Amino acid sequence: MEGCWTVTISSELVYTFPTLLHLSAEEIVAIWDAVSDYILEQMKLDKGVLVPGLGLFAAVREQFHSKEVAVSVRRPVFQLGHRGAVAAGPPVAHRHHPRRCQD
Repeated sequence: MEGCWTVTISSELVYTFPTLLHLSAEEIVAIWDAVSDYILEQMKLDKGVLVPGLGLFAAVREQFHSKEVAVSVRRPVFQLGHRGAVAAGPPVAHRHHPRRCQD
């Protein structure tokens, strides 16, 4: 992993996701990398993904019409879940310039 990371976790998220307190920033980033890869693969299969405590990732079909042709496209959407909406926000990973990081 390049650079240094700090993670700020709101008290609401600590209540919803207590395991976050026991993970390093690198572990949190690795988890989100795996989750985002899984979501991408499912959406390629035209499937949605519900992430408990966060929300729903899905695709909606839309039709665009011109004078000559109609084009159907899939547009990705995210619907924030109730607990995610109530929480102060997702954990924020801040990337700092490597020379400014201290061990």
